[in-house]
Amino acid sequence: MLPSPKDMVRLGMVLAALSASVAVSACGGTSRATTSGQSAAPQTAPSVVARVGSVVVSKAMFNHWLAIAVAIRNPPAPGHAPARPAAPEPPSFAGCVADHRAADPHGKLTAEQLESGCQREYADLEPRVLHLLIYRLWREGEARELGITVNDQEAREALTAELRRNYSKPGTAQRFLAETGQTMSDLLFATKSDLLARRLAQKAAEGLHGKAAAAAVKAFGIMMVKRWTSRTYCGPGFVVPGCKAGS
Repeated sequence: MLPSPKDMVRLGMVLAALSASVAVSACGGTSRATTSGQSAAPQTAPSVVARVGSVVVSKAMFNHWLAIAVAIRNPPAPGHAPARPAAPEPPSFAGCVADHRAADPHGKLTAEQLESGCQREYADLEPRVLHLLIYRLWREGEARELGITVNDQEAREALTAELRRNYSKPGTAQRFLAETGQTMSDLLFATKSDLLARRLAQKAAEGLHGKAAAAAVKAFGIMMVKRWTSRTYCGPGFVVPGCKAGS
């Protein structure tokens, strides 16, 4: 007996969450040096934040999703027009500092305090954003090697249904995109990743149900993370758990 569609949604969510938790525990923290006996890490260009197999996370891609994360964390006040805050980009954090200064019209905070706030925000968001992008590429890579696909039409249909559920009032979906700086391509990217997670879970749980299916998905997730961690490298300054330092 196969898991029900509702179970597959749940198992897909388990697999997606497991990728994140196992990567951190398996790595045991960040590391900026290769261990003895391992092959040398590949070189990463300055414009590359991370490399998963042959696929790269570019600095532009990382900055794009960092800006989205900042916008989601700092939504505009009700009734105010969408105004995206600047992402905290090192080393100067100039845009972020300017936004914080504008929010402090009486000058209660010093320049050092403003910059320190931007540094803290970056330190918090940088690993979250990088993890998100890396985990999505892991799922894509695993699905590709197993012959599992999600075509554009399937992703569009799933996204349309999701938008109808959550943004049924006219204009609300467009406002959400404007507030967060996301495009439909961004949403399709995320939707495809979610669908791949569900199909990977379905593959792992094939012929099983209940606790046996959940255990199979968990074991599959652990092995998937181990396989892809060994093929994942980060550029200088971007090393996080699950991503070794490139040279």
